[in-house]
Amino acid sequence: MKLFKKFPLFQFISFLFSYIRGGGMKKLLLLSSLVLTTLVWGQEKYVIDNLVDEKAQWVMFGDDVMGGLSKGKLSELKEEEISFYRLEGDVSTANNGGFIQFRTSVNLQGTNYEGIRIKVRGNNNKYFIHLRTGATVFPWDYYDISFEASDKWMNINLPFSEFNKSRRLLPSKVNSSRIKSIGLVAYGKDFEAELDLASIELY
Repeated sequence: MKLFKKFPLFQFISFLFSYIRGGGMKKLLLLSSLVLTTLVWGQEKYVIDNLVDEKAQWVMFGDDVMGGLSKGKLSELKEEEISFYRLEGDVSTANNGGFIQFRTSVNLQGTNYEGIRIKVRGNNNKYFIHLRTGATVFPWDYYDISFEASDKWMNINLPFSEFNKSRRLLPSKVNSSRIKSIGLVAYGKDFEAELDLASIELY
């Protein structure tokens, strides 16, 4: 008895044995399965920005930081009760340029997620998500994935397993717990960019 009082764990083990003997084995196995499933698959989503109850600090910049000629701007707008950000401008590949983007920092505190979910609208062009992690040391280091933004609002899931690394020496896969920033990018060709973002979250 003294041992039980000193170590409550023994009381818990004793309870389990009594529970099993009383016919509770099936319930115990079911409960264990549910707990395990929750731990593996039940990670709650992480809302980065939905312009309602969560807003991030976004920074817009372009290739002028490296001598490029692209021009862009970031606006916060509202249309038919939907609030959103709009990245728009002229993407130019002249003078070794070719991008405009807006980016925000994140701190996931070691939490793992499966991918990024965005609600976007655009002008029927291809855009990109760029990720920087603890492994992306140089300015040209990132992981990216492309998506098509039509002229209708749509939700798009972008699994981290499908992101590509920009440099051979980077780790092959994105470690989501080490993501430091997320950027939405108009990139790679001469065109007029217009990308609207209503929400972005991790799942």
